[in-house]
Amino acid sequence: MKNAVRLCILAETFPPVPGGAEVHARMLASGLNSIGMETFVLTRRCYPDSPKTESVDGTPTFRLPPVASGRWGKFLMAPFAFFELMCRRQDYDVVYVCALRVLGVPAVAACRLLGKVCVLRAETNGELSGDYAAAYGRLPLLERAVFKGWLGLRNLFIKRSNAFVGITELAASEFKECGISPEKVFIIPNGIDTSRFYPAEREERLYLRQNLGLPPDKTIVVNTCRLVKGKGVEYLLSAWERVAAERDDAHLVIVGSGGGEPASCEDELKEFVREHGLSAYVTFTGWTDDVAGYLRASDLFVFPTEYEGFGLSLAEAMACGLPVITSGVGGILSIVTDGMDGILVEPKDPAALFNEIMRVLGNPELARHLGGMAARTALERYSMKSVAAQHFELFTDLYESR
Repeated sequence: MKNAVRLCILAETFPPVPGGAEVHARMLASGLNSIGMETFVLTRRCYPDSPKTESVDGTPTFRLPPVASGRWGKFLMAPFAFFELMCRRQDYDVVYVCALRVLGVPAVAACRLLGKVCVLRAETNGELSGDYAAAYGRLPLLERAVFKGWLGLRNLFIKRSNAFVGITELAASEFKECGISPEKVFIIPNGIDTSRFYPAEREERLYLRQNLGLPPDKTIVVNTCRLVKGKGVEYLLSAWERVAAERDDAHLVIVGSGGGEPASCEDELKEFVREHGLSAYVTFTGWTDDVAGYLRASDLFVFPTEYEGFGLSLAEAMACGLPVITSGVGGILSIVTDGMDGILVEPKDPAALFNEIMRVLGNPELARHLGGMAARTALERYSMKSVAAQHFELFTDLYESR
C-alpha cells in the first residue's frame, strides 16, 4: 500500500449528532486511521455539553463554534472552519469536505492559499445544482434571484477543488451536468460496518428481542432514521394503522429520534400513535447506539423516505439480511433492484406501503429470498473496509499527483 498522507475531514455535523452521514464520517475516519492514514475531524459543536476536543473511536475530533445554532449553524461555522484550517496547516495534506453546500467554500479557499489538496463530497443530491433547496422555487422573486446569484458564485469558486466524490452514479452525473470535468469526479459509496451489521440466527434474534424489550412472539417490522420531515414515517404509520387491523401478530419498531432538529416531527408521530390507538402495536425506541441490535432482532425493514442521497440506514438493514421495502427515490435507485434485493414503492403512498408490507408478511419464501439477496448486495458493495481503501487510494493519488 502507498505511503499515507494526513487527512482532515471537515463535516458540519458529527456524532453524537444522529444521522447516516454522521455515522459514515465516523466510521470512515476510524477506518482510514486503522489502515495508516493519519486522520482528524473538524466539526461543529452542536450541543453545549459536547467537549470541544475529544477522541471518537480513536480519531481526534475538534468542535468549532457556533453552538446549537440550528439550520444556520453551517453558515456561521464557515469562517471558523477557514480560520481553523489555516491554523492547523501543518497537520494535514488533504481536506475532505462532507457536505459541500456551505463548507466547500472555506475549504477550497484555505487549500488554494496553502497548496493543499481539497476533495468535496455531496451528502445528498442537488448540493451543487441547488435542487436540495426544495422551497427555492416558491421563494419571492427577489429572494430567488439572491439564491441563484449566491449559488452561481459559490459553484464558480468551488469548481477549483481538486476532486469531487459522489456517493451514487446520480450524484456523480449531477457534478458533470454542473460543469465539473469528468476526470475530477469519482464515485465512492457510503460504507457500513459488516462486523456489526450481519444476519442473526433465530436463537440470537430471540435473545436480542429479550434484551431490547421487544415482543418475542411477534413479527417485527422496523424503521431506522432521524424522525424529521421528509423521512416519510407519517406515511408508514398511516399504513400501519391498516396493517394492525389485519395482523395483530405484527409489531412496528421505530428506531431514532428528532434529535432536537428544527424539522423534527417526533412529537407529531407519537401523537398520531396515541390518537389512533396504536400504542400496543408501535414502539418508539428514541435515540440509541444499538441500531444494529434492533435490525438484527427484526423481520422486515420499511424505509418510506421522500428523498435520499444514499440511504445508509437501508444498506445497514440489507446487511442484516432483512427484506426491505423502500421508496424508489434518489440514491436508493442505485442500491435496490426492485424485486431482486428489495421492493420499491412510490413515496408518500400509504396504500402502496400497506400492500407491500402485507405481501411480504404473508409470503415467507419471498421474505427469505429478498433478505438473502439484500445481504449479498450489501456485503459486496458497501463494506467499510472496501470503502476506506477506495478513499485511501484516491487521497494518496491526488496528493502525489498535485
